[in-house]
Amino acid sequence: MLEEPRAWALHRKGGSPESFLRFDRPWFTDLGIRTVVDIGANTGQFARTVRMVLPEALIYSFEPLPDCFEALRRAFAGDPLFRSFNVALGGAHEVKTFYRNVYSDSSSFRPMLELHRKQFPFTDGPQQELHIQIRPLDCYCESILGGPTPLMVKIDVQGFEDEVIAGGHAVLSRAAIVIAEVSFAPLYSGPPSFDLIYSKMRNLGFSFAGSVDQLIGPIDGAILQADALFVRPA
Repeated sequence: MLEEPRAWALHRKGGSPESFLRFDRPWFTDLGIRTVVDIGANTGQFARTVRMVLPEALIYSFEPLPDCFEALRRAFAGDPLFRSFNVALGGAHEVKTFYRNVYSDSSSFRPMLELHRKQFPFTDGPQQELHIQIRPLDCYCESILGGPTPLMVKIDVQGFEDEVIAGGHAVLSRAAIVIAEVSFAPLYSGPPSFDLIYSKMRNLGFSFAGSVDQLIGPIDGAILQADALFVRPA
């Protein structure tokens, strides 16, 4: 990071220097991505990283937690190519219980399991139950697909990825690449398996191209989750 001034600047802004160094490479930049859909934006860590790599891309960020959304909105105040939405995305128009964790990144519509608390003790605290409005991604289809292409979609919603995919076929079918968090261990109750996400993405015309990053359990070194990369064959 010390050898890359932009990574250091991103760190100071609250972005992810590690992700920046992974994305600031020809495999990604040569795709010419013009629109990014950031689902599960939290306070904008991924969006900040993408903005550093793709300064001219149009970014749509979706985040349901009000305080995280406000931090996200403030971080991009004055950015004319940024759009933010204080809403959760899923498979249908409905209101569901959302479990707000003391560590906001671990909040989910899926109840947290003991393995998560054991591997990451800082998440083992009282959870606030919120009633959150859900809308399908395709509700925003006209706006997103009316923008510049190629299109990239990132889905990081702590075990709710299958629901997001179910409500976003129109948008996802037009994407060049999708990065979706997948689970290999039961951190939440009822999350989709890697096989299920893989099958859904294959049905939408994507090929699995590996993982951009992995979450390693600090206790035993097990691979718990990964950011799976799906690409549309040329």
